Amino acid sequence: PEDPARKLEALLAYPHPTSSRSLSELREEFLKRKHTSEQSATPMYALIKELKDGIQVIDTLIAENARVQDIIEAIATSLFDREQHFHYLCGLKNGLMSIQQHRELHLKNIERWHIELQGALAASLQLKLPQQFSNNSGSNRLKFDTINSMMKLTQTYNAAEMKELGADLIPTATYSIKQLKTKKVIVDIHPQFVAVEKHMQVTLKPAPDGGVDLTLNIVRGKAQNTVAFLAIPTAKLEEFKRAGKTDTAPLCNPGEPALLTCTCADFAAMVARLRTQ
Repeated sequence: PEDPARKLEALLAYPHPTSSRSLSELREEFLKRKHTSEQSATPMYALIKELKDGIQVIDTLIAENARVQDIIEAIATSLFDREQHFHYLCGLKNGLMSIQQHRELHLKNIERWHIELQGALAASLQLKLPQQFSNNSGSNRLKFDTINSMMKLTQTYNAAEMKELGADLIPTATYSIKQLKTKKVIVDIHPQFVAVEKHMQVTLKPAPDGGVDLTLNIVRGKAQNTVAFLAIPTAKLEEFKRAGKTDTAPLCNPGEPALLTCTCADFAAMVARLRTQ
């Protein structure tokens, strides 16, 4: 139930502070205010109801022999608690505003960092220094210039231009099952694929999380059908690296049968080489 002192609190200050010094005087004051409001040309029915409820509360307090001092202390405690909560909410509001400001600043930083990283990526694809660096290097040949010259000789495409066109620069490699068996990377395949083994190809693509994705295709002439997709997680590759030289393991998705069986160390080494391309 609602605290009687809390119910009286609003009435004691409306429309002006009370001058009563006892519960009996306060009851008479509420009765007069109620009567005045009822006789008004524009009665305030909400106030009349609150005064009526207040009179009932006073009657209850009188019946309980409540002391005026106890009521005053209860009201003062309630006001203090609400003031404390108000200050808490103000602090919370200031904290939320600060969080919003930091969030907006962080988003602006992300935009700036994105531009800087794009520039760094573009530079890394060519490793070409501004001409003024070369002009001031004297007889010393800068390492970036040396690497840039080597890249021009060995690359069959311009990586920077490919990136601008939206091409995926993640290295991939495609092998036939026969090639993988010759390399001893794959030692066995699922029985259902034995009949089409000579037409099967496996495409490997490093995954962003450190694992590797395998796509199994059956290729006949120009026709190509994907029969399975395997996602080998980083943790599994780490297990392969720690395995013995002749240890084997199934390549499959969780809960599925093994489509391929690999030599752990050789498979992990092949993925590592692919990442360096």
